[in-house]
Amino acid sequence: PVVIDAKRELYIAAARRALELYADMFVEKMRLIRDGIKPSNNNVANKPTDNTTLEQVNKKAKENNDTTAVTTGEMTAAATQAEREGKFKLAADYYGELIKQNPEDFNYYLKRGVIYLNNLNDKKSAVKDFDQAIKLNANEPILYYNRGTAYMQLQDWKKAKKDLDSVIS
Repeated sequence: PVVIDAKRELYIAAARRALELYADMFVEKMRLIRDGIKPSNNNVANKPTDNTTLEQVNKKAKENNDTTAVTTGEMTAAATQAEREGKFKLAADYYGELIKQNPEDFNYYLKRGVIYLNNLNDKKSAVKDFDQAIKLNANEPILYYNRGTAYMQLQDWKKAKKDLDSVIS
């Protein structure tokens, strides 16, 4: 078999990160067992909270007689721009529309799941998106890594461990 160094390096980096997550998961679990203290999430940066939705954008565009993003390329660009501007709800809405147009593309589920997980604090929706992405592409380690991270944040240790084990293997 042919081994591509860049891919190997990515897998090694993912394995290292998975092991770091195991250590974090162990510390959090021991803290809960020992002290009954809920783990804090001090490493989450304060992100801007702009709750603009796609429905609001489309309504305003209609009122102003403006055009809106309709093609896959336009919506992808709009989603990326919304993320840069801290409009995470809007970005998730755009990815939802992209999923409707391209339901077999796991990347849109991945991107929306990451937004749910990292920015909108909706871990259950993130897990659902990662589940669907895995159904579409079961050979992509990043999907298991992200779902494992979501399970950790939901304190579902067994499922987190299973997914992170999948990343390593």
